[in-house]
Amino acid sequence: MEAFLRDIFGDALSAEHRLVIFTTPDKHARLFASAEEAVRHARSRSAAQNVYFGLSLVQGAPRGRGKLEDAAAIGALWADIDVASDVHRRTDLPASIDQAWALLAALPLRPSCLVDSGHGLHAYWLLKQPWTFDAPEERQRAAAVAKGWHGAVCAAAAARGWHLENLGDLTRVLRLPGTLNHNGGGDPVPVRVLECQRDRRYTPDDFVPHLVRVAEPPALVAAGGLTLRSEAEPPAPKLAEALTECPQFRQTWERQRADLPDQSQSGYDLSLATIAALRGWTDQEIADLIIAARRRHGQNPAKALRADYVRRTIARARAAAASAPAEGDIDLSALVAAGPDERPRPRPGPSDPGPFPERLLAVPGFIADVMRYNLATATRPQPVLALAAAIGLQAVLAARKVRDARGNRTNLYCVGVADSGAGKDHARKVNKNILFQAGLNDLEGNEDLASDAGLVAAVEHQPAILFQLDEFGRFLRTIGDPKRAPHLFNVLGALMKLFSSADTVFRGKAYADRKRNKVVDQPCVSLYGTTVPEHFFESLTGDSLNDGFIARLLVFEAEATPPRQRAAERPVPQPILEAARWWGDFQPGGNLRNEHPEPLIVPCTDEANGHFDRLAATVDAELARPDGDGRSLWARAEEKACRLALVYACSADRQRPCIDADAARWACALADHLTRRMLFIAHEWIADGQFDARQKKVLRIIRQAGGQIGRRELSRRTQSLTQRERQEVIDNLIETDQIEVVVTPTATKPKVSYALR
Repeated sequence: MEAFLRDIFGDALSAEHRLVIFTTPDKHARLFASAEEAVRHARSRSAAQNVYFGLSLVQGAPRGRGKLEDAAAIGALWADIDVASDVHRRTDLPASIDQAWALLAALPLRPSCLVDSGHGLHAYWLLKQPWTFDAPEERQRAAAVAKGWHGAVCAAAAARGWHLENLGDLTRVLRLPGTLNHNGGGDPVPVRVLECQRDRRYTPDDFVPHLVRVAEPPALVAAGGLTLRSEAEPPAPKLAEALTECPQFRQTWERQRADLPDQSQSGYDLSLATIAALRGWTDQEIADLIIAARRRHGQNPAKALRADYVRRTIARARAAAASAPAEGDIDLSALVAAGPDERPRPRPGPSDPGPFPERLLAVPGFIADVMRYNLATATRPQPVLALAAAIGLQAVLAARKVRDARGNRTNLYCVGVADSGAGKDHARKVNKNILFQAGLNDLEGNEDLASDAGLVAAVEHQPAILFQLDEFGRFLRTIGDPKRAPHLFNVLGALMKLFSSADTVFRGKAYADRKRNKVVDQPCVSLYGTTVPEHFFESLTGDSLNDGFIARLLVFEAEATPPRQRAAERPVPQPILEAARWWGDFQPGGNLRNEHPEPLIVPCTDEANGHFDRLAATVDAELARPDGDGRSLWARAEEKACRLALVYACSADRQRPCIDADAARWACALADHLTRRMLFIAHEWIADGQFDARQKKVLRIIRQAGGQIGRRELSRRTQSLTQRERQEVIDNLIETDQIEVVVTPTATKPKVSYALR
């Protein structure tokens, strides 16, 4: 499996160009920066799921499998040939694998690899080197070659009386060899490599003489004198002139207008149409331009075939152009007042970075050992939660004993998020058992915090301490509201102060009785809380985000409820206990180290500092954004990365810890990912009032349904709302152009759905 992926993608697979692994029936996509991670994930899913891999590596962090504009590289061309069977009951298909094989053997270029997909044959023509797309034009050329070569296979099949679908688009996924094909209702069928000639490789130019275009009937729509064709192209001479002479047009065509208030494709359509109108284009030419732009970027191309939408966009563009000079680099589209059917959309929120990257689960040494023990003894193994808890354990073991040159300590606040019954409790129990069996149970604090005074008293007694809290979301929601639990409200403030006091003196509240005043030198408080998603996300408020408490958290989200395994109870491995006891015995500093510690300074390499500097530059850029979203989260990102790198170094080599490039790279990537994920969650959940909360809930439901949901299903999933409340929310989302109504004809009455724009 791993060798197969390496044969195709070679060294093109990287953190910038990641591999898509897609599974069904759960329709879940994940991105991987290495073949090893992808294979590990595929094998864990194959027993119960169909597993596919993307033929194109993708860039960025797209949702799902990615769109055409996300494609970054390919390593082969391909063909997918179905074979007549109980799964494929058509009669116009090859009757056997041998017939499909004979079809491929007759092609002018022999395939490099053949894969039995279980009910068909996949063929691959390996390239001499991965074809990386350095510009959109290169991507378009690759798309044409891939589609044209698969078209040649289809044409050869048609000559034998068979009909194959052209599946040569760059976003295609095919079954991964080494997995199982679960289609057909019977026993799963293995997907296996039949033949692979790794030295049989081609260049893209080798295929060009043989490309065949399999025509598909274009969609035609008459629109009041306009003809809307799905494959329409703008006039080439005018397009070339506009791209050369008008930088604003070029930026809009490339969808790179940072100054455009409306970043939806509708906003870009209006901008393109306005500039084209200023340059004297006809209505038909502008309509073709809109269609081509949407198709080029994969932005709901079907919308450009709606006569009402195209007519309205052109009319607004003409109105804007009428008040401007006929020539020049001018765009008035942002100044056109929103009409009754085209209201401005709310400013788009932060993008979702996606699930927790598997590459960030790899931390050498003590953390890796604890994670292995955790996963081996868990009824429902949760790697992400195992990592979060192990980080908390290593943090408290090294607390007050090490620091970096900047003064950062190991104290961290980690939160594990998983559904009920998904195995949240196990990681806390593992930490508890390790500390107890190592004779270090004093390092674990109480499991409930009744007041800030109780919290501070516990820290005074044991300045290096790990609090493990269940139902953390419910706890956070309670203590964050002074009206619901005034005696707990100050716990938040105490936790915030303790987080920032690890390198200084913490002073508690001032009392008249001086004996009650608490002073702790360099307290090192860590926290590992677990919660279900709803309780935690619902506890988020604008105040908790802005006051900095949420910014201090590292929130680790488990992907789903994992399969159950029969895990036998086993003792804590001796290497783990030996490492824990080593930290317990390690006592740097002088005779007053318990009261006034002098931590060991862990060195940091120049290469590691380079990673921190790059993260700092990202933080500065985010803090400089005019919208100001997420300032508190980004402000803590570098600090958390430094602490994480320190924990990594202690885990990797406790006797000679060093923050090297690997530690810094991992820590910066983790801090960056968790920050971006929390920004996305905050945008999805934190609401300005009850009505906004209802809107966000409806948008989440539609998004979870894949971007479109039927009216009846939406009503079922929002039963807590009255019919009037639901309709008010839907009407406002339509008015603000966040969703649209989709009407699908059926044999009886039309089906009404709502889709995200």
